[in-house]
Amino acid sequence: NVWFDRVVLLLICANCGFMAATDPMDDDPNSPRNVVLDYSEKAFTYIFTAEMFIQITARCFLLGPMAYLQSAWNVLDFVCVVTSHEFLMGGGGGGMSGLRAFRALRPLRTISGIPGMRMLVMTLIESVPLMLDVVVLIVWMFFVFGIIGMQLFSGQLHRRCVDMETLLPSPAT
Repeated sequence: NVWFDRVVLLLICANCGFMAATDPMDDDPNSPRNVVLDYSEKAFTYIFTAEMFIQITARCFLLGPMAYLQSAWNVLDFVCVVTSHEFLMGGGGGGMSGLRAFRALRPLRTISGIPGMRMLVMTLIESVPLMLDVVVLIVWMFFVFGIIGMQLFSGQLHRRCVDMETLLPSPAT
């Protein structure tokens, strides 16, 4: 349904906004901002879980021509949703906390909803091997200019910005 897809895309964009509002320097879990962001994260996780189950019910999970896991984009959705559940990962602590990084893949779900965006991303992915020559050239240029810089300055700037007595940055002169 077109309206279902539009609502899901709107929710994904809202989720991106909440994820962008996260302040990694704010360590206080009881601050009003972190409390709101925590509740919104849980709400979006439950909403996306419901969306996933609706699609699985409508398409079947694995078997069939239109099965949910037959599409690579839906596999990405599935991984994002499953890894978002902290309780499925043993409370989200310990060695499993790194899996929360999959939350950053949620914005990629918009690609599957916008056909023009999907074609654009696929074109970018296909152009990566063609860019290899440019990357080799740039790395070579950095290497050459690094050698030239080392020969020209050869230690003359060593510890110029540090006060040797206190090992703190020296005041600007």
